[in-house]
Amino acid sequence: MSDNDFPTPSEFFLSVAMYKPYKWNDASLDKVLDLTKFTGSIDTYCVECKDRSLFVVQYPHISAVREDFHTKIQKPFICVIEAKCSRVKQHIACYVFRIHQKDGVTKIGQYPSAADAAKQELKNYRKVLTDEHQKGYTKALGLFSYGVGAGSIVYLRKIFEHLVEETYQEARKDEAWMSIHGEAYPTHKMANKLAALENFLPSDLVQHPRLYGFLSQGLHGLSEEECLKLFPMLRLAIEFILSQKLERLNAKQRREELEKLLNSTQT
Repeated sequence: MSDNDFPTPSEFFLSVAMYKPYKWNDASLDKVLDLTKFTGSIDTYCVECKDRSLFVVQYPHISAVREDFHTKIQKPFICVIEAKCSRVKQHIACYVFRIHQKDGVTKIGQYPSAADAAKQELKNYRKVLTDEHQKGYTKALGLFSYGVGAGSIVYLRKIFEHLVEETYQEARKDEAWMSIHGEAYPTHKMANKLAALENFLPSDLVQHPRLYGFLSQGLHGLSEEECLKLFPMLRLAIEFILSQKLERLNAKQRREELEKLLNSTQT
């Protein structure tokens, strides 16, 4: 693994799947030290507060210098990073890692879980995501947190395809769009569908066709490792679409409220 591929402490806490080992080389050993000596804040969900919060790590797990650490990692050891909620110090977030020179760094436990954090994120999207897909999103994050690549991607793919279909139904109401894309669209692969819907989707989303090439070839052609790498990208793609849908819905509601108020002043 290159130095650039080795996760940061924040990535280890919040996005790295459990039970997946990350090996390091001499160049990235300092990044392992950064994890074990981490002090700072972690922005995540607090189960007790039922909201996002900053959790503060005040005391590093290890204070060893690089040379001493090199000796310590010859045998496996457990590193526990504990952080306190900035709102209520009795509320704790905890991350547990197994570290070994031969096997690498493996996250073997965390609290709150990825599924707990997903519940908070879903609060923002309840207006624009069905109950069925909210449950699927939570299951996907739970599976991913345990290092299940293909299973987690199946749920995300269903959500993504549902959102693209919703966008297509919206585009069909546009006569100009239908005259250009209407006949060919149903036969397109996913990458071409997104290109056809570029005026209806977030621009950042349409600019990365590599992601949709994976989806077009089918999940059966992807290894577990490839699915785990694909997961964060597909998750962000879904959140791009949901954020845009939510923004448009809120804008529509504001316009309707303004129109209602204006009409009330004329009566």
